[in-house]
Amino acid sequence: MFFITYMLAELRRRSGRTVLTALGLAVGVGLVVTVNALSTGLDRAQAEVLEPLTGVGTDVSVSRPIDFSPSGSGGFPSLSEEERRQLQGENGGGRFGLGNLGEPGDRFSRDQFVSTAQLSFPATEVDQIRRIDGVSAAAGGLTLNSIHIEGTVPEENASGGFIPGQQPGAGGGPGLESINASNLSVSGVDQRKEELGAITPGQIASGRYFRSTDAREAILNESYASRENLAVGNTVELGGKRFTVVGIAQTPLGGQSSDVYVKLGQLQAVSDRVGRVNTVYVRAESSDEVGNVAASRARWTVRP
Repeated sequence: MFFITYMLAELRRRSGRTVLTALGLAVGVGLVVTVNALSTGLDRAQAEVLEPLTGVGTDVSVSRPIDFSPSGSGGFPSLSEEERRQLQGENGGGRFGLGNLGEPGDRFSRDQFVSTAQLSFPATEVDQIRRIDGVSAAAGGLTLNSIHIEGTVPEENASGGFIPGQQPGAGGGPGLESINASNLSVSGVDQRKEELGAITPGQIASGRYFRSTDAREAILNESYASRENLAVGNTVELGGKRFTVVGIAQTPLGGQSSDVYVKLGQLQAVSDRVGRVNTVYVRAESSDEVGNVAASRARWTVRP
């Protein structure tokens, strides 16, 4: 108790020095807090600006391309017999028949999903690649062409072929000119891996990224959205299912863009490719580890 009384007495007796010391301590503490705040803000701003470059040299895509070069009697020398049957089945035999669409004059609408130049493979390959030494993350993707054909079933001629078209005023039923076809490229994105995939949250120009729900959502490439006069809140149709547009994305730098991006599982379902992917997006721990991924998939293509 004596020491406390003595201390208070000294502080009152030397009030000028006490105030000066208190002000010095306050200024020192304030400077430390200010410097720490400025340093933290600078680090955060730097990280935000450099975020698009964090994956340079470490993000790669792994796919199984199809070799279209002719060799002997086989059309695809790099594919096994099983893979050729798989490719034919995934592309519907490469044909779109008009004979089973109904009677001449009936309206029809069909969607068909075909592969680009990549052979699909089981999604379990994603887990295998994820376990490679030096790989920090991996996500599957599926890129397809969606072909939409609609119109009126044309008339057949006497030889069993379809009539190319009717001249105005000639009468008769519809010809092939009554059929309209359109196609767009669509990519399935694993929304659980936001940092990997054909589209990422950082590329959204307006709207938002996918949410982890069962709702059918779509993100459009900004050039496709402008061409088709579509915006956030509109809908697009794929495989007879309607998807609500939730975002507009800028074209990815250095990568091949698609017209429409949807959730991977939903694209697999509407295209009858459940459990299949044709691209794996990989993030290596460092650029030196990319070689391990390429070596483990010697028959595949690994590209930055």
